[in-house]
Parts: sequence; structure tokens; C-alpha cells
Amino acid sequence: MPLKTAPSGRSIPVNSPFIDSFSLKIPLDAVQVLDQRLTSETAIYYESLDAVDEELHPPKPIVISETGITVRFSLVEIPIHNKKTNQKEPTKFVNLTVSAKLLKERYFEGINAFNISVLYQVFLDFRIFDCSLETFLSGMVSDVDIAINRYCPSPAVFSDILGCLYSQSGSKSKHLKLFREDSNIGSVSYTHLTLPTKRIV
Repeated sequence: MPLKTAPSGRSIPVNSPFIDSFSLKIPLDAVQVLDQRLTSETAIYYESLDAVDEELHPPKPIVISETGITVRFSLVEIPIHNKKTNQKEPTKFVNLTVSAKLLKERYFEGINAFNISVLYQVFLDFRIFDCSLETFLSGMVSDVDIAINRYCPSPAVFSDILGCLYSQSGSKSKHLKLFREDSNIGSVSYTHLTLPTKRIV
């Protein structure tokens, strides 16, 4: 795997796929809930009437945004096969999106066996739930997103990469906008999201 060195001194995989994010589901009965909002049913409050609707609704996701990074904790229920009853039974899980963005300055490493414990601690630090590292690693993984770092030794190479991305986007290219201002190092804008890059994309 080709490597480059980040300012932190850590190696960055280049031109090789790495895990950018995935959905992780941890059985509710395997964690200790610290923030009761995670499992509490909700009701609609009518302010003008000073009245609460009697109908209860599932718990709302807990969304936390810090320094441009959004973390979402939610409770989901999935039918899981029970070996004892040989039937599918509704089972509750804590649902998380584990993203390499939570690694901050180590983002370009991607998610791997050497930094997954860092992400585990990041989630625990929010004090929404608690569990062992073994429980965290034993969760159900789905919706895995893969990314590739590309090293650009010159602005021309960077421009070529953006051009390829644009041409390969097909009908979705209408959501892309290439920035070519002299003062701009380079970025691709996806409608409401702009991703700055500095020689690594």
C-alpha cells in the first residue's frame, strides 16, 4: 500500500481503498444507557393549548454537532432470528454512524484496526451510553462507504482528478461544481457541502 506522511507524522494510505464510514448497530441489552432520551418515548406538546397529546411516539434520535461534525444516536428495532424459538423477534439496537471524520486530524488514515478504539472512546465521551470495547466491536455493521486518497504532486494533476470525477458522475454531475479560482487550492461542492482539499483528495 503506497503511503504518504501527514503533518502529524502518521502514514496516509494513497491510491488504496479504505473505510470512510459505516453504520453500527449494538444490541440495546448489551449497553448501559446513560442518557434516558435515547430510550424514552416522546409526546407532542401543544404550546397554545398547554396540552400534551396522549399518543406516545418512538424515541427521537439524539443529534450532537461539534466543530462541524454531526453525531447521531438512535434506537432502532429489527426482526432478528431467535435460534431457540426459530422465529424472528423484534430486537432493539443502538444505531450509530461511525465516520472517519471523528478521527479529526487522523481522518486520512481511514477506519482501521489501529484506530477503531479511538472511535470507540469518542462515542463513549458523549455520555449517551456505555459498553465494553468488545461489545462495540461485536456490533452489526452495514452501509460501508469506501474512499480513496489521491496524492496530487501538482495543480494540473489535481485538476485532472476533479475532471475525471466530474465526467464519471453521469447524471449526478449536475450536483458538482468545480472551483478553479487562483486562490483556491481545490474543492468539490456537492450542492450544500464543500470539501476543501490540500493535495490529498
